Amino acid sequence: MKHGTHHRPSGLQLQPLYTLTHRLDWKGKKKYKVAHDHGTLGTVKCTCHHIKDISIPTRITMNGVSVPFGLVSLIFEHLNAKTLAECKLVCRAFRYLASDPFLYTELPGWCTPALDPDTNTQVWRLKNVPFPVVLDFVVPFRRLYKWHFSPNIEYSLQNMETLALCIPRLQYIDASLMADWSDWQIRLLSELWVDLKFLRISRWLQIDVSNLVDLEVASSTTEGGTNFDLKSLTLQRLRLPHVENVLQLLLDCPNLQDLTLYHSDLDQYLTSDSLRKLSVYKILVPDALLRCPRLNFLSLYDMGSTESMANSSTVTVLNVRGGGFFSSTVLDKFKNVTSLVFGCLGCGNEEGSLVEGFASKTLLRLEIMGELPQVCHLPNLTHLTSRKYMLPPVAFPALQTLSVPDFLNQSSVEETVRQCPKLERIYLQANPFDLGLESSVPLDREWQKLANCNINKNVKFVVDGWRRGSMPPAFDQLFREGRAGYNSNETR
Repeated sequence: MKHGTHHRPSGLQLQPLYTLTHRLDWKGKKKYKVAHDHGTLGTVKCTCHHIKDISIPTRITMNGVSVPFGLVSLIFEHLNAKTLAECKLVCRAFRYLASDPFLYTELPGWCTPALDPDTNTQVWRLKNVPFPVVLDFVVPFRRLYKWHFSPNIEYSLQNMETLALCIPRLQYIDASLMADWSDWQIRLLSELWVDLKFLRISRWLQIDVSNLVDLEVASSTTEGGTNFDLKSLTLQRLRLPHVENVLQLLLDCPNLQDLTLYHSDLDQYLTSDSLRKLSVYKILVPDALLRCPRLNFLSLYDMGSTESMANSSTVTVLNVRGGGFFSSTVLDKFKNVTSLVFGCLGCGNEEGSLVEGFASKTLLRLEIMGELPQVCHLPNLTHLTSRKYMLPPVAFPALQTLSVPDFLNQSSVEETVRQCPKLERIYLQANPFDLGLESSVPLDREWQKLANCNINKNVKFVVDGWRRGSMPPAFDQLFREGRAGYNSNETR
């Protein structure tokens, strides 16, 4: 990209940074006073030189190396929105540069849909505002590729065409909340945004899916009942409520790799050379998956009876969302499963427990919502996630990572570490003894008790990254000693 060629709409408050930077580098050193602003980014020390009269940075010195401001701005173009937000905390120069809307391909978090904790539904933070206000806000974000339509904003034909002119590069559109949209509005999406790859809509109707890679339909209401007529050579991921003829769907979409049918019972023999992930309610035909040689992920709500239970030698990840009791005989049908998720927090019956004496030599990862049995044989298990509070001591010789809400008491921690000699990391979803017998103890004292446990000092305790800055002094001491840390894969 040549300097000074940023494509921004007129009237934008921020000036083109490249042209401005080089002009100041050429004249600014002699004509204006230079001020310094110090900050740190990790272990890198930053010194920002900017013109004091107009507060525009010219150069940034990092670890003694003077870097042109234009070069830093080129680097910033490759950062995501989360990293740009962190860069704003370094110094004034970084804050100025990271505030440039041209750098963002997604809207900042405070103006995108979020999950309402009270109603457990999506809410739009930019709500109850007229369309011109939304348009004025979004105009500077010319590189946006993702957009969520809000039901609180009027999207007429003229408004949608204007929006397409302002943000023409959209590849991801979520219109699942627009239940009152007319058919022409849904069809217009693929016509206005020709680069569209991902589409999420509230109901199905015949639209152009020739270029789509990912399609999700939230409702089962269709023009022709539940018979989805889809034909696409590009579609790789598809999520639908129900389909009557799954086999025909796979034939019409030969490159489909990920298929989710929320409420469908599979009663057909499937044939697909590309299908890798399948999620259905229940499988009624035992050999339904034998002609899917690349299938490695299977998600079911109900395993069904033993006689009709599916079987596959290629599935390595098995997710059973319905809960109940899980026995070793199920794994006899899926001999190569290495990862098992049993139970689901979002399902009606979230408890999922293994039967007494459960055994598997191939299982490496286990996530369970209910209780572990007193006797189970999992000699090669390396990762265990339990959503059950007050986990009793566990003993797995190969276990390396343990994720639990909390422990019952100190002895439970010590016994678990002693019986898992290869344990390296304990991820605490809550606090050490949050809901156990020690629940009345202050948070700092809980972590102090954890620090005083007679355990291997190489075991590291990890918490969610969003809790950074709110942890007690006892945790900070463990952090300085390298015995505690934050989860780098935070999602909140």
